[in-house]
Amino acid sequence: MAEKQAGFLPTQPWSEQTPLSEEFLSRLRAMERAYLMQESPLRQCGFSGSQRRWETQRRPIVQAIEGDGDLLNLGCANGYLLESLVKWAEEKEIFLTPHGLDAGKLLIEQAQKRMSLFSRNFYIGNAWDWVPPRQYLYVYTSVDLVPPEFVPAYLKRIGRDIVADGGRLIVGSYGSRSRQQEPMNLRYLFDDMGWATDGMASAPGGPDMPVAARFIWRDF
Repeated sequence: MAEKQAGFLPTQPWSEQTPLSEEFLSRLRAMERAYLMQESPLRQCGFSGSQRRWETQRRPIVQAIEGDGDLLNLGCANGYLLESLVKWAEEKEIFLTPHGLDAGKLLIEQAQKRMSLFSRNFYIGNAWDWVPPRQYLYVYTSVDLVPPEFVPAYLKRIGRDIVADGGRLIVGSYGSRSRQQEPMNLRYLFDDMGWATDGMASAPGGPDMPVAARFIWRDF
């Protein structure tokens, strides 16, 4: 068993009323600019590997999707992940209606063009304090949309306000080969939050980083 990572829950957890720092918001704006300088749809959503590696490391999310319904991707960037998930789900004869949120206006415009039939389902906003127009059966987010100390309050708010009754919250964490950083052990995160785990999946990496991504989900 892997050694438990420390520091999931801060000694004084951040409340939902705490605003994100200007430094963090500035990094998000810089990230949008960097993404938009790229031509590849993979690079525009922050992925530096090949299409084959993309599928290997993101397809496991579909293991959490068991039936037709709406899928909201918080931090959807250019919509390429949503497009991929819809396609992979269809291969299982599961039909998803995509919805997306991102803080980047120009990234949302890319997502709307990519999935033009669902252009009205995309919103500009920050996932930390966004007020949704409705609730969703499936909600996917990665833990890096907010600073680490905000993650527990962030996930709890999603589960309360954004996931529909009977719905499922799917959480992902990505490793970084360039930084030699493994993905967060999300089971320990849920345990520290007092949350039950209803399913988990992972994506293989390589010799230098055996696990490239981890995913976990909880039903509400």
